[in-house]
Amino acid sequence: QHGIGICLVGNFENEPPSDAQLAAVKKLVGVLKAEYNISSDHVQGHRDVKATACPGKYFPMSEVASSIDLPVYGATSPAGTNPASKMELAAQK
Repeated sequence: QHGIGICLVGNFENEPPSDAQLAAVKKLVGVLKAEYNISSDHVQGHRDVKATACPGKYFPMSEVASSIDLPVYGATSPAGTNPASKMELAAQK
């Protein structure tokens, strides 16, 4: 199975990500979901795939996972493929 890891600087067990971090990660997740046809239920936190507290109790995982699928202009997939239909994103600190 494949995955994409996204890393933010901070300890989100102690404080939430900054507004700028949250906006950037939501935009990135939206673009990746659109480009690779990833559904919101396949966007997971690091703790969902490994025993860890990451991304932390103050990280709004459901808000990030439901980021709007943004169009990726000019992006195409090879014919007959469905890239990353089960790809998982792991938000990592």
